[in-house]
Amino acid sequence: MAELINKKDSLNDGRKKLNEAIKDSNKALTDSQQALLKAVESMDLSERTQKELTEAILEGDSSPLGGQLSVGADGKVYDGPQERLIAENQKLTSQLADIENLQDYEFVNKKRKPKGHVVFISDDGHKGDWEVLKPIFEQAGVPFCAAIITGWMDPDSNKYNTRMTWDQVRYLQNEMGCEIMSHSRNHTNPRITESPDSYVREE
Repeated sequence: MAELINKKDSLNDGRKKLNEAIKDSNKALTDSQQALLKAVESMDLSERTQKELTEAILEGDSSPLGGQLSVGADGKVYDGPQERLIAENQKLTSQLADIENLQDYEFVNKKRKPKGHVVFISDDGHKGDWEVLKPIFEQAGVPFCAAIITGWMDPDSNKYNTRMTWDQVRYLQNEMGCEIMSHSRNHTNPRITESPDSYVREE
């Protein structure tokens, strides 16, 4: 698991930690997608086998259908539909066990949450989001969330020169798929839930 960035880290150390976190996120997503694919394939095999077996029982094992059902999807010929069912059921059980083992590895041993998702959020729309984070995340093909204080992006704000521009924010959203989040207009009152309605609407 990647290390957290702390205040004493240099810019390069922070970049390395972000890169490791992105790699961990991509691996978790790949592993969960592979597990889901195996689960879908296993369920499809189970449903197909059950349907064919029901038809064979209705027709009788000596029917042409019964003979066809003695041949597995991989071309292997069994002594009869029942033997094929037993063999494919064993295969299905093994595949499901593999999925459970993967879940145990990812969710129990590594303490990961079931969906394996990681969300990166940067506060205040600082220009470092554009100068530092954008190149790292864009190269990895991973979007991040930027919480914007809109008032600080106005040209008359004393924070203007330290914030991203609207064109940069639009690029993050439209070209990289980043989520742009509201982080108030002026960031002046942390207890916004205790403020007058007019102030809350403005923020």
